[in-house]
Amino acid sequence: MKRSIISTISLVLLSSLVTANAQDRESTDTTAPTSAVPASGAATTPNGVTPPSPKATGKEKPEVVSVTGSRIKRKDLDVASPITIVGREEIANTGATTVTEVMKTLPAAVGNSVTTTTTNGGGGGSGNIALRGLDPSSTLVLLNGRRLPNDVNGQSPDLNSIPVGAIERIEVLQDGASAIYGSDAIAGVINIITRKNIDGMDFGMYFGRASKGDLETKNYDLAYGTSNEKGSMVLGLNYYTQGNVKSRDRSVSRQSLHPSSATPNGHVVFSPTNNVIVDPNFHGTNPTPANYVPFTPDARYNYSSITDAIMAQNRKSLFLSGDYELSKDLKLNLESSYTNTVSRWDSAPTPLFTSQETGNIVVSPLNPYNAFGVPLTDVRKRFLELGPREAQSDSDTFRIVAGLSGGFGSEKKWTWDVNANHGEANIRTQNRNIINKTNLMLGLGDPAACREVASLGCVPVNITGPYGSVDAAQASWLRLNAMDTTSTEMNSYTFNTGGELAKLDFATINMAAGAEIRDETYLKKADSNSEKFNTVGNTNGKSTDGDRKIKEVYVEFNMPVSKVVELDLAARYSNYSDFGDTTNPKYGLKITPFQGFTIRGTYSTGFRAPSLPELFGGQVENFTTLTHGDPCSTAGTRGCTAVADPSTNQWLALQGGNPKLQPEKSRSYTFGLAYSLANAWNVKADYWVINTENAIDTNPDFVVQQFRKFGKFADRVDVDANNNITQIRATALNLAARRVKGLDLATDYTLRNTASGTWALNVLASHYINYQNQADASSPFENVVGRYVDASSGGRGSIPAWKGRAAIDWSLIGIDAGVVMNYTSHLNVGTTDDFVYTDLDAWRTYDMHVGYDFQKFGKVTLGIDNLTDKNPPVTDGAFNDNIDARTHNLIGRFYYARYGVTI
Repeated sequence: MKRSIISTISLVLLSSLVTANAQDRESTDTTAPTSAVPASGAATTPNGVTPPSPKATGKEKPEVVSVTGSRIKRKDLDVASPITIVGREEIANTGATTVTEVMKTLPAAVGNSVTTTTTNGGGGGSGNIALRGLDPSSTLVLLNGRRLPNDVNGQSPDLNSIPVGAIERIEVLQDGASAIYGSDAIAGVINIITRKNIDGMDFGMYFGRASKGDLETKNYDLAYGTSNEKGSMVLGLNYYTQGNVKSRDRSVSRQSLHPSSATPNGHVVFSPTNNVIVDPNFHGTNPTPANYVPFTPDARYNYSSITDAIMAQNRKSLFLSGDYELSKDLKLNLESSYTNTVSRWDSAPTPLFTSQETGNIVVSPLNPYNAFGVPLTDVRKRFLELGPREAQSDSDTFRIVAGLSGGFGSEKKWTWDVNANHGEANIRTQNRNIINKTNLMLGLGDPAACREVASLGCVPVNITGPYGSVDAAQASWLRLNAMDTTSTEMNSYTFNTGGELAKLDFATINMAAGAEIRDETYLKKADSNSEKFNTVGNTNGKSTDGDRKIKEVYVEFNMPVSKVVELDLAARYSNYSDFGDTTNPKYGLKITPFQGFTIRGTYSTGFRAPSLPELFGGQVENFTTLTHGDPCSTAGTRGCTAVADPSTNQWLALQGGNPKLQPEKSRSYTFGLAYSLANAWNVKADYWVINTENAIDTNPDFVVQQFRKFGKFADRVDVDANNNITQIRATALNLAARRVKGLDLATDYTLRNTASGTWALNVLASHYINYQNQADASSPFENVVGRYVDASSGGRGSIPAWKGRAAIDWSLIGIDAGVVMNYTSHLNVGTTDDFVYTDLDAWRTYDMHVGYDFQKFGKVTLGIDNLTDKNPPVTDGAFNDNIDARTHNLIGRFYYARYGVTI
């Protein structure tokens, strides 16, 4: 009801703007301000972008602009903090159709980002970016300088909910900013700026397909804008669809490196050294003990023959924004967006590990299919007879902002704005072809019990026979579909003011201040069977909810000390209903000894409150991998009383929220040099440090290693009589401390209007010097730079020593072309200096595009991503498809065509 009322009001108000503007356009000839953003990152200031330029008449004062990381408006973007800005033209040249595709190529984006090419296990099609190798939750995401609602996973907002066609530019602040924006801005800030100055209609369409014939992608954008001297309005529509990629259709993922011990043929474990499986040469349905043979690794099931490596999805988006001058000192601002995303993916057929399931699943000796005549407590079965697990998520993201702004004073040197911001995200996830655990237990038990409910379809179930022994009646009795729903909501109310505080002989002292009240809520409604932990093959978990209220005030000063020295001072006080108070300052220094050369540095403290899902998320069952495996699966390991089953490579983990979590705290430092020459050559270098305490983590691998070797976390690991791990309780903990430091480098050179055209070179690179990770207070710090540890094991993902991109662009009389090299340095799979699985080669790919502008008939661009069809490095220890899909991808060569026209 709330959303429908708000939507109606916003549509009525914006429609009135359309009508008013359309009438005024006939009598008013105005040119909207434009934003000059370089192609392919060809920077024109030390910060890498030309600031938005005003209408120029030759008499007007330079327009002041806002820059991410400061509430003070300035005449340029040359500030103390390091910023990377990706303009609209550069976004188009990348061929990207989602924000995460744009962001993933930036050198600062390493670690556990989630994109549309990260699928196995779901995700609902949402996209999050991790900066500096910290979690996505440590990066604040803004839309036009205002917060967005987090996605239902609580990590950060879904970047893919913002259509690329609506974006003017993306500003990435690579520095802590809790003093300016509050919680979450530890690693940095991603601020997405939407288009505001459109007069007429823009239409764009995009078609792409992998050279293997799959991942067919289509994208359609429509933007309409109108403006006059009283206001402006922009309406944007987007439709996006993406086909799937099967794991079996890529050589790198066709055969899993760690196939499953849950096999289509019945696999019975009597002890770690006594494993038997139905002889593959047996073709009946009721084997005798003589028809079983010893289990060998070759008998494991290759689930990659079924799984989707990349999910199919479609997305529909609507974006509206407008402003209207109510009087010369008062302006109305409105902004609204809605995105619906439907994603579909197949997982391998439901696996069953009876010893690891909650509920004590036992094959009764009276079960007619039990050939051994004794209770079977550890049986492993892959239910191919039920078909693949089919999942579909349907998510909605909605946001509306309404506000007033104005200025006061003789020359309006002070401005103010007040805004109300409502955002919500909802997702409905359905899982098909899973198993009803109660029905399974009845089917495996005494047939007499099953006969009592035969009218409901109960039949004895055969999980010890070969593939095909689960007939149609059994499959019908077992099959279950489940639906979970999750929602998050945010309401915030902000007031900001800023302007000139004092005028000096050589400059002015500027100030900004403001306040914010924010409410956040989280609600998860689990399926009734999931709630009772009554499913197999699904993420069983409890329904849960939580909420909080935050009150904040901030102040910021920009204080020139001399003509060449400038200080920035800021502080923010926050009061959380669940964590109390915190104050976080930030100090910045900028020295400009001569024109074009800047020395800059910052120091700040940061604060990240645990997200509501991290606090209140219901505990759910997941199967996880362990980077180091179970130490007790190898004979002679210290602390092990018996050898555990070496064939196990996935373990049941209970994961979820922890209401005892405490906030993360950080200290950040940056020091940089920037030089710009003649608006043609720019170069910058920034050294940065982020030290984090109380880092929130869920690390089942660490818990198991500590339990097996030193007896720690005994309350978090369950083992059976054979010393096999049956469950790991890996809920979120304040485990880690991190010491991260690195170096960002950037340079660009533009050679304009030569006889051969205009040429531009742009290079961006990040070097990770150290990433010292401490699992808990009693553990030593370990440097994980150059290593990969999968997120499913609680790892940081890939932290390459170097990541970079270099682009060369050329244009001449309507023709343009460009080539981009993307580079990630080599990696080791492992977590300690003496434990390395494999060495992963450096990954270098090349993208290219060529376009022709037909002027009023539009522009056509053709492109190829991964021109050389480079395969990603095979990654032992990766949970998905033998690769780190958050760093590499298995798409291969990809062709696309884009057409855009302004009407």
